[in-house]
Amino acid sequence: MRDFKKLCNWDEIVQSLQYLTEEICNLPFKSNLATFGKFKEKKPTFDFSDSTNQYSIFVSGVFYRTNSIEDRPNFLLKKLVFHHIFHYCVYTILSGQSLLILSKQSFNEAISLAERMQIFIPFFQPQHSRIDLNIDLSECFKYSLSVAQETYGKSDIQISILDLDNKIYIGEGCPKNSFVQKKMGKGSDQSERVFLLLQHHQLKTISNQFLTKLAEYQKKEKFTFEKMMFEMAQIGFSKDDFPILNYLIHSYFNQQKCRPILMNNNISRTGKIIAPFY
Repeated sequence: MRDFKKLCNWDEIVQSLQYLTEEICNLPFKSNLATFGKFKEKKPTFDFSDSTNQYSIFVSGVFYRTNSIEDRPNFLLKKLVFHHIFHYCVYTILSGQSLLILSKQSFNEAISLAERMQIFIPFFQPQHSRIDLNIDLSECFKYSLSVAQETYGKSDIQISILDLDNKIYIGEGCPKNSFVQKKMGKGSDQSERVFLLLQHHQLKTISNQFLTKLAEYQKKEKFTFEKMMFEMAQIGFSKDDFPILNYLIHSYFNQQKCRPILMNNNISRTGKIIAPFY
């Protein structure tokens, strides 16, 4: 069998697909993506956006949120990959901890960045985030994501802070054996919207693997935590991912309007990280 890539102009096809991805948000039918999209997942599944597992709604939302983002390269989520800030933020959010994005000089850009980070919040609901000019640090515990210009209250509250004005991140790191460190953040050489789509795809792939393994456990009469983590390691998870997996399960069964708060997940796995980025 001959290689398919040699039978066609593969590079040209790739460029055309990338161009379509970039320009589709400017086409007149872009608003119909969510209306006519038919693909929708059925439970059990983990959702990482406000699209209620309907992929077409998620895609149209990404196009809307990134329509003019490329004009402000200093506030691209993909730029945070180079300083590992991206991995710190994603691990914080996925494990059920709280992230505060702080900026007085670029408040609107901070809000935009938070909107793009919402795809990392399991079963995201609007009440899982907060935007305010001034925020009490102790209030941030209630939310996965907060955005503010200034803060007040106790400064020893254990939350992660992404300070856009001072270009510094202070908070939870990302353990080196976590799948976040190993698998997330790829595609940073692409546009912001393509980068977001790649992250969402990776999250769905990883979470589906986790769900499949959970289904296998239901058929077994006895299994220990050690045995479970051993089998999880076979599909790419480590003990560093336990806070994330624990939060995913609690989020799935959560029936409250507020997000689940797991105090054990707020115990740092890496110690406080202080990381500048430019």
